[in-house]
Amino acid sequence: MSQLDAENLSKRDIMILNVLSQRGKMSVSEIANAIPNASDSTVSMNVTKLWREKQMVSKTKDPDNQRTTIVELTEAGKKAIEIHNKQKTERFEAN
Repeated sequence: MSQLDAENLSKRDIMILNVLSQRGKMSVSEIANAIPNASDSTVSMNVTKLWREKQMVSKTKDPDNQRTTIVELTEAGKKAIEIHNKQKTERFEAN
């Protein structure tokens, strides 16, 4: 995980990674409910991008409900949000 990867995240990507970091594994609907002004379909698209292109989340089917996808941070996702939050803190402390 390079610093560049952490910098190439959208605000919504950061929000999704933060929510998962704080709450652990969640469904797409639960993530959408936790993010202001985000629809299930928008969050689903972002999650798919984070999964396919960046390998920052994993997606698995809920064994109790096959229509529900459970999303969880991967090591790359944990590292990306850690780098982002560290940079944010450093910027804040520099002011």
